[in-house]
Amino acid sequence: MNPWEQIGRVLAEAKRNRLPWNAAWREAMRTLSPERTGGPGIDLVKDELAKERELQKELAPFWRAAYEDREPTLEEWEKASKQIERRLDEMFAPA
Repeated sequence: MNPWEQIGRVLAEAKRNRLPWNAAWREAMRTLSPERTGGPGIDLVKDELAKERELQKELAPFWRAAYEDREPTLEEWEKASKQIERRLDEMFAPA
């Protein structure tokens, strides 16, 4: 299951259980935590999960709006857009 599906399922379950947004989001982010046991390639797994967590944090305003059955506000759009633009600028900045 991909991270988006995992987060969506956790949030849907949290909503059914009527958890407040902050508790639901915390549970969803736990799905992107590496196992505590080590093993071959654990550092690569940790790095990939950290990247995915950062991406999901950028999109949290959209997840929250969906969780609350509403459209994102203009402020939420602007906040997410700024974070996404910053990340893209960093990715494609000349070395």
